Amino acid sequence: DSLGPSSTSPYQVPSLVPSAVPGVMLAALALLLAPTTAQDSQCLLQRSAQQRLATASTSKDPGEGWGLLELGKYSSEGSWDWWSEGDIYAHVVLHPSKFEYKSEVQYNQNKGNLNLYIYVPVTTSTISISLYDHHDWFSHDLVGKATFNPQTDCGNEEICAFRMRFHSSETIVEEVAWVDTRWIKGTQLRPEVEAANKRGIWVHYEEESREKSKYKLTSVKADAVDKELLFAKTGSVFPASLHGLHWMDQRGTSLKNGPYPEEPQYRQTCSLAADEVFLHFGEAAWNPATKCVTGVRQFGGGPLSGHWSWLDQGGQTSDQWTAGEGWNMKYDFCFRDEAMTYVDVLIRVSLSRAVADTLGLESMFPPHVEVTVPVWLNNVGMKKTAFGWDRVTTIGPSWLRNLIRHAFKSSVVQAVFGMGTGLGAGDFLSDGLECHYPLLQIVDGNGNRTKYFQDYLNYINQGTTCEASTFDCQKNRAPGTVVIGRLQKF
Repeated sequence: DSLGPSSTSPYQVPSLVPSAVPGVMLAALALLLAPTTAQDSQCLLQRSAQQRLATASTSKDPGEGWGLLELGKYSSEGSWDWWSEGDIYAHVVLHPSKFEYKSEVQYNQNKGNLNLYIYVPVTTSTISISLYDHHDWFSHDLVGKATFNPQTDCGNEEICAFRMRFHSSETIVEEVAWVDTRWIKGTQLRPEVEAANKRGIWVHYEEESREKSKYKLTSVKADAVDKELLFAKTGSVFPASLHGLHWMDQRGTSLKNGPYPEEPQYRQTCSLAADEVFLHFGEAAWNPATKCVTGVRQFGGGPLSGHWSWLDQGGQTSDQWTAGEGWNMKYDFCFRDEAMTYVDVLIRVSLSRAVADTLGLESMFPPHVEVTVPVWLNNVGMKKTAFGWDRVTTIGPSWLRNLIRHAFKSSVVQAVFGMGTGLGAGDFLSDGLECHYPLLQIVDGNGNRTKYFQDYLNYINQGTTCEASTFDCQKNRAPGTVVIGRLQKF
């Protein structure tokens, strides 16, 4: 089940969907001309020398050179709204990079908490903050402005806390608002980021337009991910089922020694797999009202950790990551039910980016104008099981599935989509044309390794010589390591 888009089109549905599915309409027609056999691949597995592990992992603190700006509690004097209090938000600009960030709007609250956290290079000279009163239909009213210089105002302090005071844009001297502010760096950076995640607060690592932030693959030892990476922990607001690190066992490796005792009937189905390894939610946000995890990116992440890991194809590279690096989508993991047994993985597409890439027309929409790909077209989900999660992908809308089920043989569907491999003649069709693979917790919310950790490690330690990645052969040139996209300094 490929999670990365094709290098030929940045707007194919990403790897949470089989790579053939984005063109389901055309593919359905292609069934008429489909071949009856699939090309076989050979995969040679080998153990790597231990010395290769020594050069693969990051050697320095990933937080070096980074600071954290926190805008917390605020108070605004009065409101421009006639019948309610102000709808306050903060707009932040870093200098000299001119990267911009915005907080969530605090509706009808002259006093509240902005809960805005931003990764900032410690070399940033000046930070400009403006407070606005938001309006849905008219231009937003400027409440006041303030500036802050981390280097001169805080010096070498690892936690610098102060009350930032805002002055009227009209009278200059009149104080109209204040915001409790903190500047954090050094040894205090990671603990504060983890504390924000525990509360479900997202630390911004991409600027407002989402076009300027750049990411780079960083190598991490596969046997040290429980120590080096950030993940949702026990005691956090995140649901317990999302705590820890989750291995995307797309090739069903953990089932090769026999079925899961908890669910012996479970099967991995489909012959599609990407060279992704695991995902985690230590740099994400949790919205209890919508029951959604937000802030997850497949190809990017904060400088301390990142969200999504890949096999290293040598020299800290991944063809699949490179092909999808420009895939600038947002992922929301939203529970469908109150019992939290099913997650819809939703993809939010920037209309501005989509129009620019497909039609060559720039800036037709603001960067925040997005559309969520509908579930009936991009049906990607996670079903809770006794062993972890069942990652489910379903082809297209129901009418198309019914058409395929009644018009074509299972073998033809398998040849075109790579789906249903290993099932009986009619099982895949009767089961609703679904792909399944296990999503397994390999590290729990307390940082303990689970019984699946060794299966994951065995998979990562298998080096290969195949030229291209296939379902039967993952392209792994640096066994014992994974790579993950992280924000680069700007």
